[in-house]
Amino acid sequence: MAAVVFWHFGASGVSLALRFYTRRSIECVSSCFRCCQRCLRCCCRSGTDESAGASGGARDVRVVAGQRHRLSSVVQLKWYWFHLALQGGFLTREVLLISKLDGWCLEVSLAQLAIWLTLLIVVLEVWNFSKVRGSSEKQKVAVDSLFDMLLLPVNIGFFCTLCVRILKLQPSSHVRTMVAVVIESPDIYEALALWSVLELFVKVVDAEAGKDPQRDADARSSFGSFKSISLQGVKAWAFIQSVAVAAKLVLQGVVAVYFPTLCYWVSKSCKSCNDLYEDNVAAALGAVTFILCSFAIMFVFYFEAGYRRYLHDIGPMWKFLGVKGIVSVTYFQWLVISMLARWFNWDDTNVYLWHCLLYAFWMPVLAVFHATLAYPFQAGCRGSESQSLAPWLTSWLRTVRINCQRDCETTASSADVDAPRRPNSPPAAEAAEGSELPQLRGSRAEDDAGGSPCASPLRMHRHDLELAEVQLHATDDVVTDEVPARLLLLYLVFGMLCLYCSVKLVLRLVPLEDASDAIGPLRNITCTDEGDLAHFLQSRNDLNFQLLNDTTVRWRNPGVAGAWLPLCASTQVGCQLGHYPKHSLPSLMCTAAGHYTWAGECEAISCGKPPRLPHATPRMSDVASMNWTYGVTVHYDCRKPGWRGNLQALCNITGTWVVSGLCEEIICGPSPDDVPHATPVLNPNRTGENVSTGMAVRYQCDDMYNGTPTATCGDDGMYVKEGRCRKECAPPPSLLHASANFDNVITGAVGWLEGMRADYLCDPGFEGHMAAVCGADGNYTTAGNCAEPSARRVHMLEATVGIESSLLLLLAGVFTWHLCRRSGVNRQRLMLDLLGHSTPVSGCNPVGSGNPVGSASCSPPAVARGTTPNLNFVDDLLIEESEPCSLRMEPASEDVGVL
Repeated sequence: MAAVVFWHFGASGVSLALRFYTRRSIECVSSCFRCCQRCLRCCCRSGTDESAGASGGARDVRVVAGQRHRLSSVVQLKWYWFHLALQGGFLTREVLLISKLDGWCLEVSLAQLAIWLTLLIVVLEVWNFSKVRGSSEKQKVAVDSLFDMLLLPVNIGFFCTLCVRILKLQPSSHVRTMVAVVIESPDIYEALALWSVLELFVKVVDAEAGKDPQRDADARSSFGSFKSISLQGVKAWAFIQSVAVAAKLVLQGVVAVYFPTLCYWVSKSCKSCNDLYEDNVAAALGAVTFILCSFAIMFVFYFEAGYRRYLHDIGPMWKFLGVKGIVSVTYFQWLVISMLARWFNWDDTNVYLWHCLLYAFWMPVLAVFHATLAYPFQAGCRGSESQSLAPWLTSWLRTVRINCQRDCETTASSADVDAPRRPNSPPAAEAAEGSELPQLRGSRAEDDAGGSPCASPLRMHRHDLELAEVQLHATDDVVTDEVPARLLLLYLVFGMLCLYCSVKLVLRLVPLEDASDAIGPLRNITCTDEGDLAHFLQSRNDLNFQLLNDTTVRWRNPGVAGAWLPLCASTQVGCQLGHYPKHSLPSLMCTAAGHYTWAGECEAISCGKPPRLPHATPRMSDVASMNWTYGVTVHYDCRKPGWRGNLQALCNITGTWVVSGLCEEIICGPSPDDVPHATPVLNPNRTGENVSTGMAVRYQCDDMYNGTPTATCGDDGMYVKEGRCRKECAPPPSLLHASANFDNVITGAVGWLEGMRADYLCDPGFEGHMAAVCGADGNYTTAGNCAEPSARRVHMLEATVGIESSLLLLLAGVFTWHLCRRSGVNRQRLMLDLLGHSTPVSGCNPVGSGNPVGSASCSPPAVARGTTPNLNFVDDLLIEESEPCSLRMEPASEDVGVL
């Protein structure tokens, strides 16, 4: 949309250039034709009768001037036709674009119908008034100013239809924001039209007031002052209005679209160019524009009211209302629509749509108003017998001629005063030259009035006067002359060809593809100091942000890797795996200073306290950290005894614990059946089941066996057996010369079991020791005897040990070691049996220690001559060793016990 608006203003600028800056170059081409005309005139003059007189010469001048006018008109490019052709090209592009968008809805169709009807009416008006434009510079300038008013409906209508198309077919595109400034763009054409109307009034008043005999110097001075103030006021409004509209168009159509970050970078704030304009410039500029517009309208109004008697012939009221009416109607129309929007709850799009649509409907009305009341071309109806120029037009052209004559006379008088008189030239000769002014001076004017800066002012103005006279003579026949059908068809074909070329040019400048919504900026200033988004998030891993799938594609610069965020732009990001947005999705923003900032927070997903699992407890090292977020694993220890396994709980992305592994119960299998002489006693409820860890299986001994054996299931799944079933024996037997020595309380409660020993005490007068051991077959085995004392053994014991024999008990199955003399090298090992006999087992061995566990009493071992035995017991009976030999006793069997 911005491109269309700028190219449209560009086309208007080219038209103005053709209007103001190409006349002198075209005059150079016309001078070539004037040279040819002079040659033809000289040739024709030699063959004609010199008696034709002054009347014939004047007719020749008029004919030649008319021919020259037609020849120069053929070469000259008419700016107004060029402008209308480009208008047709832009409107044709709109039709093609609407067809491409398939958007021929009611509002768009009505707007297009209104603008094409307006264009047709304006083309007819311009065609008529181009006939009186003439070749005189003064008349061309006057008629060109008139074209400013005639072209106004087309200029305004194009912008109205453009806004209707955008609001109806592309309401969500980026060009929607430009509708407000685009609909204000026609204010430039309104200002230029009001300027042209005021100049028209000024020229008419200036011409008519010059003929007023009652006008004195004071009146002329006041008129000049008021004329200057009025023109300068209207010019100032036109200039300020053009600058304001151009600035808003540049900001919203160029900077905001192609350089959106430029204003951020310049102002170091995140205010767009439009916001900066609205905050700092719009209010003041709007006030200035409104005041100047009011003053401009007031100047035109007071000028028309103050000099109405001079402007009466041209009908000033309708011409003033043609411009003022469109300004007032559109302004009050906007106020009414804004008030209705509150009642009907319209948004901005609907408000602008109705305003632009009604604005477009006023343009055909304005064109008809110009053609019928403000600027009619014909006095009578078309088709009537008497057709002539409208009275206002005749009067206006007469004032143009008067102004032209006045300028020529003023310039001529100043030139005659300054020019030196030619020597040897009598006044009569000068008079003769003056009588031939239409021919001779006209010829000089044709030679020198080429529009160059060096041309004489006198010749230029006389040339203009000559052309004005020819044009005024021709105006009476302009309306009555019928255009031949062949010439009319030629004009029509040429016009269609111009329209085709215009459409091709417009489509080349503004292709239809440019109407798409996606227009990328040409330059974006980004946060380049901190890198692209991906590298910034890598450096700030503590934020736990993650780019979304479309972030990189959205902010990727062409030809540059990574995503670059422009100034004051923001983009939403996601949270890393295992995190969630606390309130809403976080976002990253690039500040106007070129630094990244962020909003929002990503928190880790928490699973809460670890779950309680059966037969397991969490490890203290995992629980002590109190970190129960995503990815954390808590290990469990199976309860002991009885359970084993590898159990853990993982916090997953959904915030729940996922348990893996299990604690298996340790099973020892069925109760063992290898316990001798016993059968297991099982719980009836667990018959045939396995036994868990820590559980003990009790056994019942068979008959004649006693004991409480058990089998306990251990942590390794194996049974640990304790106790056994032992054979029961009868009470100990009675032995000769001995009596039993045991505790009846203990034996009465337990009984006599296998391996138990009963000790006997010898009767008085007998010595020795006797014992009875319960065997595995239930019978006792006795050992020892009670006999009368032996003197030799007692004497040897006393001599060797130094204690009484009653203090020493040597048990059966005990080894004794005898150390040899110091000079000996051999060792001897003896073993005592139940009967107290010593049996050699090995040679001399090192000193040992032993625990007496047997119950048999043995006599001291035989010792070699020259050695002293040293006995060492683990109980409190300890005999000091004496060198060189000692005695050690070790148990030989655990089945020997002591009562």
